[in-house]
Amino acid sequence: MQDRSPSGERHATDHEEETEMSETNDEYMRFDDHVVDIMLEVLGVAMRDNFPNCRIDHDDMAYIYDALTVLCHHTPELDMFEGLLNVARQDFIGASHTFQRLVDQEQCLPSSRALLVVCKAMNNDPNWEGEARQILDEETDEDTVLMVRTVIARQDLLSAIESAKRSGQFEMPASIVALKEDRARRQAAQAEGAVPVPTQIDPSLVMGGQYMRL
Repeated sequence: MQDRSPSGERHATDHEEETEMSETNDEYMRFDDHVVDIMLEVLGVAMRDNFPNCRIDHDDMAYIYDALTVLCHHTPELDMFEGLLNVARQDFIGASHTFQRLVDQEQCLPSSRALLVVCKAMNNDPNWEGEARQILDEETDEDTVLMVRTVIARQDLLSAIESAKRSGQFEMPASIVALKEDRARRQAAQAEGAVPVPTQIDPSLVMGGQYMRL
């Protein structure tokens, strides 16, 4: 039955108003996928920058994450962002739960697996080292291997410091030395592979027979 005013004008019923609001919400939820992809990329770059000591404010990252949970369907990538945000906040217990769920679901591998080991190490979980060695034996992804090697080196360094307190002598762990050597090799390879940008020679840029990189 239609509601009409004394002048004969028809008014929308409560059911029709609810239907209209539902259609409006559905239209709102159909957000441009391209914009969502950009937001995902921005959040990913922000979290990877100087991770885990991200330069972007943690609350700002949380706002973007909350917006993404509204604008797009739930995905494993959002769980990864939640875990990374917890790591940035040093909530390693919460992050461990998130990464463990992803590993159990075989999602976002091998990164979720490596990050789970990192969190277990930070939580002093006795099983972390065995899982770390297993990853090194099974995985070939460079970023994953480097992450695991780094957490192993960190723990080796902490152990060396404790040993030095007792003995009075500090010995640099081999894992730290190996990481430093690998980093030097990567930097040298990147420098050799750099392609100079053609430009008109400016004498003011010449320093010691080489051109200053701007």
